[in-house]
Amino acid sequence: KSGRDQLMHLLNNDNLVAILNEKSEKKASFDWSQVFHASRNFFIKEAQRLEEMERKNEVASATVISNRNNLKRQAGALPVFVLKKASKSVPYVTVKLVLDMVLQILSRDRSYLLENFCNDAFQIIDKFILRFPEYYLNRELRERWK
Repeated sequence: KSGRDQLMHLLNNDNLVAILNEKSEKKASFDWSQVFHASRNFFIKEAQRLEEMERKNEVASATVISNRNNLKRQAGALPVFVLKKASKSVPYVTVKLVLDMVLQILSRDRSYLLENFCNDAFQIIDKFILRFPEYYLNRELRERWK
């Protein structure tokens, strides 16, 4: 199994989710923000790898294109999955981490991310940032969003 698959499998364990919730409430050194940070790093590295693959093989078969699209969906789905698990009733991931990822995807400087993952960014905005007052009323978020 890949690291992504292992993480998703682990986060489907309700006991582990409860432990992470508790750690996040107590501001422990390992919490949901750490898990999200790791999933975001995976996402960025995977997106860079896919971009390099596309540049090397501009002409590709339908199967290769389909496989790439599947890998893109999987890469974008991991941070969203972590946020879903970390935000059942209270958002345990810091707004800064979430906003940094969204702004990185939507940046014009990173056209590959914008073209291929903007739907994931909008999903995060819709389902997480706009869902919780802890996020959308956050002063730092409002300042950075301008």
